[in-house]
Amino acid sequence: MNLFTIVTALLVSVAIANPTPLEKRCKFTADSCSANSECCSTVCSGGSCG
Repeated sequence: MNLFTIVTALLVSVAIANPTPLEKRCKFTADSCSANSECCSTVCSGGSCG
């Protein structure tokens, strides 16, 4: 098994294990907006990102 196959298998397994959308994983609070840039860009408005 080559490296590409291993990486692909890992990505697929992660996607299956974590089907929750980013919006649902992120909490709708100012604290999570400032602490998590990934949540900030998708859930929080640009002005509220700390």
